This record gives sequence, structure tokens and C-alpha cells, in this order.
Amino acid sequence: MDTELVYLGHSNSIDLILMSDGVAVDLTSATKMTLTINGKTFTSSNGGGDLILWSQTGYSVGEIRIFLGDQTIAVGRYESILVVYNPSNVKGIVWGNLGVWVKAEVEIP
Repeated sequence: MDTELVYLGHSNSIDLILMSDGVAVDLTSATKMTLTINGKTFTSSNGGGDLILWSQTGYSVGEIRIFLGDQTIAVGRYESILVVYNPSNVKGIVWGNLGVWVKAEVEIP
């Protein structure tokens, strides 16, 4: 499992392509995604200001971008869980574990 970096206080994103059997998954029917880190669940419906975005202009098929830099998350390494919801799977599909390493603000004034 790869570990993705989150820099608190910054706009970096975690960019992923969700794949099934080696093929990028069409996410246009996804209605919601959640990411749970250290007991806190972040929910997105793919709208402006949401922390998880997918099927946006310029995105590749299956691409999601996760923006966590402005969130309150304790510095540390975590195993997070991504769940994808759509009309056929209203209880969600657990997509898998994502290693996340949350780092403190790097620009100390």
C-alpha cells in the first residue's frame, strides 16, 4: 500500500485513479464518497468546496482528487478507508485502504 502525503495548511491534493480489474472505473454515477481517517469521516457529494472531487472537467476516467490540507487532522500516519456510493450501491462500496501521512504546516511564520 502506497502512502499519500497531506500537508496541513496547504492545497496539495491526493490524486488517484480508481480501477477494477486493471480498468479505470467510470465514476459519473457516483453520488457520494467518504474517507475515514483516524475515526473522522469526511463526506463529499462532488460539489464546490467538497474535499473529494470526481468526474470533473479535465479529470481522467476514474480520477478522484482529495483535498485535506485545511482539515483538522492530527499529525501522524493513518490507514484511511474510501467508500464510493451510487444508486445501485446505496450502502456504498468499500474501495479500499489508503495510507495517509499527515504532516504539520511546513511554513512556520
